[in-house]
Amino acid sequence: MAREAEARHHTLLWGDATDLPSDDLGNRAVELAKRYVGMRVAGVFFAPVEFASGKDAVNRKVVELCDANGIPVVLLDRDLTVYPHRSRRDRTFVCANDLTAARLMHTFEEISVSVPDDVRVAGFDDVAYAHLLRVPLTSVRQPAQAIGSAAVRAMFERLADPAIPGRDILLPTTVVLRRSTSRPRTRSK
Repeated sequence: MAREAEARHHTLLWGDATDLPSDDLGNRAVELAKRYVGMRVAGVFFAPVEFASGKDAVNRKVVELCDANGIPVVLLDRDLTVYPHRSRRDRTFVCANDLTAARLMHTFEEISVSVPDDVRVAGFDDVAYAHLLRVPLTSVRQPAQAIGSAAVRAMFERLADPAIPGRDILLPTTVVLRRSTSRPRTRSK
């Protein structure tokens, strides 16, 4: 997240309340939201409070503060309400691959849910047809050749020295923005 923000010339502020007693978590979350409103931040990533008394009211308050001040909120980890219920928040679906995203978009079309006006959809792989869909699909382009090469190199290294510790191999991806995740059009009344 930090790398992506830096590439877009934004700064991430981190407000942590995990070290507080559960009764203080809710107050801290609301205070952080007020601070971010005062700072006029461009957006907020918010992991809804789970272990505070009155957590649902706290979570709604944080989101309402941001909404009232035009600050977009991206929810992390969970929705504002407990599964299987869903809040009426902006709905964005990030699918594991473009085929799943395309099928989801087709299903939405069949039930008269508009992409991107009602929901936004993104996928992974940036397949050749992603830009040809009725609503061109935003997708994460993965470096397939580099992933394969890295996997083979890692296997040969492991064969040469079975005792080497495991490691993460991180490779750059590219988000290809298309209409499926654009802002909804303003509907005329």
